[in-house]
Amino acid sequence: MKHLSELEQRLEQAGKELRQTARQSTPPPIDDRAARSRVQPGWLVFAAAFAAVILVMGMIPLLTRSNDPETTVGGSSPSTTEMVVTPTTLGRAPTTTLPVCSAAGLPMPAEQEGLPGPVAETRRAIATAAIACDYPALEALSGTDLNTSFGGGGFQNIPLWEGQGEGQLGTLIELFDTPFATQEFEDLPRYYVWPSAFVYDSWEEIPPADLEALHSIYTDEELDQIAVFGSYAGWRIGITEDGEWRFFVAGD
Repeated sequence: MKHLSELEQRLEQAGKELRQTARQSTPPPIDDRAARSRVQPGWLVFAAAFAAVILVMGMIPLLTRSNDPETTVGGSSPSTTEMVVTPTTLGRAPTTTLPVCSAAGLPMPAEQEGLPGPVAETRRAIATAAIACDYPALEALSGTDLNTSFGGGGFQNIPLWEGQGEGQLGTLIELFDTPFATQEFEDLPRYYVWPSAFVYDSWEEIPPADLEALHSIYTDEELDQIAVFGSYAGWRIGITEDGEWRFFVAGD
């Protein structure tokens, strides 16, 4: 910091001159208009010394900046990047993107006995992708036959619901932890469905154990509302025996 050291010496010297001049020269009182036009030599020296101090003080930030190692060559200002602290940057690298969906952080559903290999594999793959909020993987698993709404729609509804905060992927994970059942259709593959309560024709037919499993997903009030339909009309998942994910839908 050679320049800064020399500047400090000049500043100290100017200060000494200023203090000495101030003791010796005081602006005289102005008694008349003629006196106003006269400039006293002592006061002129004082003003010059004061101006020198101001000039030197003004140069300090400029000289200090010129010695800043972060200043770019050629005198241009260094570029800076402002990092906004958000849930995606707090405690993480700025380039890290947190997955955001209702299934994030949920435990993996336990393996279930009695499922054919293709069904168990698809169930596991769907759950893994949902917990990771991996929409491309979920879309690849859904194929072209997935039904998510009786009003029409396939996979595209899932990220739409999540964006609206409805949290259906979290429900999907919870459903996979309920008992499953099967459905038989003429000339169609067997379906494996969650929850098992869905396969019963009336609410009264649902076994107590199957109803109890629904309490991990719904409140008592919500179950009372579903019961009004006369049978289980809540969210359910269907996978064919050959491992095709065919529906994730609610309604009657």
